[in-house]
Amino acid sequence: MDLAARTLDALDWPVVIERLAAAARTRRGSRAARVAPLACTREEVASRYTAVAEILAFERAGDSLPVGAVLDVGEAVDRAARGAVLEPGEIKEVGLCLRGLAFLRAWLDRRAAEVPTLARMGRPVEVEPEILETIERAFDASGDLADAAWPELADLRRAARAAHKVVDELFEQLLRSEALGDLLQDRYVTDREGRRVLPVKAARRTGLGIVHDVSGSGETAFVEPAQAVEPQNRMRSLEAAVRREEHRILALLSSLVGAGRPAIEASLEAAAALDLACARASFGHGLGGTIPRVGTEGVVALEAARHPLLVLRGVAVVPNDLGVDATRPGLVLTGPNAGGKTVALKTLGLAALFVRAGIPFPAAEGSRVDLFDPVLADVGDLQAVERDLSTFSARILALRSMIDAARPGALLLVDEVASGTDPAQGAALARAAIEAMVSEGARVVVTTHYDELKVLAASDGRFRLAGARYEDGRPTFRIVPDRAGRSHAFGVARRLGVPAAVIDRAADLLGRGGRDLDALLQRAEEDLASIERQGKALEAQEAEVGRRDAALHEREEALRRRTHDLERRVAEGFGRRLDVQERRVRALVAALQADPDLARAGRTLAEIRALRAAAEPVEPASAVERLAHRPEIGDRVAVPSLGIRARVVQVGADRVEVEAGSVRSWIPVSDLGATAASDRPKTPLARSAAPLAGAVPFGGVPSKANTLDLRGRRLEEAREASESFFDACLLRGEPVAWLLHGHGTGVLKSGLRGWLSSCRYVRRWRPAAEGEGGDAWTVVELS
Repeated sequence: MDLAARTLDALDWPVVIERLAAAARTRRGSRAARVAPLACTREEVASRYTAVAEILAFERAGDSLPVGAVLDVGEAVDRAARGAVLEPGEIKEVGLCLRGLAFLRAWLDRRAAEVPTLARMGRPVEVEPEILETIERAFDASGDLADAAWPELADLRRAARAAHKVVDELFEQLLRSEALGDLLQDRYVTDREGRRVLPVKAARRTGLGIVHDVSGSGETAFVEPAQAVEPQNRMRSLEAAVRREEHRILALLSSLVGAGRPAIEASLEAAAALDLACARASFGHGLGGTIPRVGTEGVVALEAARHPLLVLRGVAVVPNDLGVDATRPGLVLTGPNAGGKTVALKTLGLAALFVRAGIPFPAAEGSRVDLFDPVLADVGDLQAVERDLSTFSARILALRSMIDAARPGALLLVDEVASGTDPAQGAALARAAIEAMVSEGARVVVTTHYDELKVLAASDGRFRLAGARYEDGRPTFRIVPDRAGRSHAFGVARRLGVPAAVIDRAADLLGRGGRDLDALLQRAEEDLASIERQGKALEAQEAEVGRRDAALHEREEALRRRTHDLERRVAEGFGRRLDVQERRVRALVAALQADPDLARAGRTLAEIRALRAAAEPVEPASAVERLAHRPEIGDRVAVPSLGIRARVVQVGADRVEVEAGSVRSWIPVSDLGATAASDRPKTPLARSAAPLAGAVPFGGVPSKANTLDLRGRRLEEAREASESFFDACLLRGEPVAWLLHGHGTGVLKSGLRGWLSSCRYVRRWRPAAEGEGGDAWTVVELS
């Protein structure tokens, strides 16, 4: 009994190998996948997984190992080495393969420091430049031997084409000839035995030339005219010379390929090994696999493991935590039929085989699967009619083979151990067998319905008990550690329609001890289900708390961003205003220098003091005097937290809205301070249609940059356009804007001026003087 070979079938390993072969990019890589042996040492496993990890890292970065262009030309190269002359297509394929190998060699050389394992695997990949260059020069784009590479062949081809032309022209003349007109059966040229002939009436063929054939009716003779014999002889001679030269060249190229066979074969084998590594990476990645930790202590610690073939089928696989180790080398899986016990057992066996094959396994990061050799499994019906073995006998022979193979490093998997016989004897035999295998140092996983093995696993520290979970009368396919699973035979029978009286009678026959044990297991299942429901409820509550915390954090972040944006905008507005004030001071000084009279000097001094007060930075919070009264609309206040001066525009219960330039913000009253000049200016600066007493009239000269034409617009359009224009003026540093609204009916002018008194951009305004355009204009000083 070859239990090792049957183990691979029982675990569906041939299906895995076929899917691995399909993931290869080359034919030779597919063959390598089908025949690659399982690794027998930890070092070999580590090398395979390191290569896979290097490939996955490059593929995540959008790169890939270029092995797909390496064609399998091994058969053609072997024939060439034995002296065969290859066909042109075969030689071209060899050239394409060598070019693919050269590209692979260059890729490995560029990345040798990043992929040391792949570079070591690809070390045999070498391409002889002379062979590659000779083959690539030998053929043209259409796949024929190139005239440029073979001058003698080119001369022969030219001569053959010329001879063809002579023959073509000769036969055209013969067809047009009046002398042959009555002799021809029809006017066309055909071919017989490689010679061009004319269809001649059989009765008139004598003396015309060589008869090569006669029609079935005997009325037509196919004659090569005498004057065409020598031209055709020359043409065929040249065609033969071309073929001989082509054969000579192909023989030369084939000899070159055959001489390079050792290097080409070694390169192909190395490329196939690299392709197999790519197939392992691609196949494992497609399963959602990870590379487990691998040791030699006989440990399996799978987290969230899934059966890979179920994953391939697209089944929503329930992940399970499974494992054995030196402390608890035996695992007893219990529970109902079709509850997931056998799937879990196969998952453990496949994990061990995947590791030895170097394929990532579908389990969570951090899982561990040590190297096991041998891996033996007894799963399914082993009845052998040809050997006169019953199912039980075949199972016992398999069990004996496992007992013989039990040793450190062995992983032994038994489905329904010692079943198929008297339950009492079967349970005793099963217990003795798994105790013996564990005592020899093997790792043992069994599935069972025997209560005796459940008791053993619960009481013997060398074994771990696990149960397939049932819920609401149906399997969940979840394996619960340290729990015995009920067989649920009565529940399954009831669900499938067995009469209740039969089930009740069966329960009576079970005996008190059996009923008590089943009831105990049922209560344990119910308690576990209750605990899991409570756990899910707590998880949902924690998730909700987490969502609320995240939302609160996001709101705080948004508030911080808004505060930062406000501070930035206020600072920018203050900077623009400062620039405006500086230009106005310079203009005042220039005007004073141009006309130095006493009255102008007084007005200039007053204006400069007002500008200085408006632009003066706010003192630090610790140095700012508190407001002596509750702020009112129009008050000038300091805002130390923002480092600005502002004007109160709205008053709330404990907050006020202040305006600085074009920016408004609500500030707590407790954060406000008094201005250095006075707590409350007697005359607010804003929105006055009359110039301030003693101040220099504002204005300047209208220009394209500071003038907005509003004529013909409705009031609402004019207001929107004016706001945008004021904002643009402030950004350009224009302190005064000129609005041209015309006279019209007066509705636009009066509505616009009424609105200017409350506009946040406007410090004050006035009608234009007669010399400035008159009442059709309004001059606006921006704040």
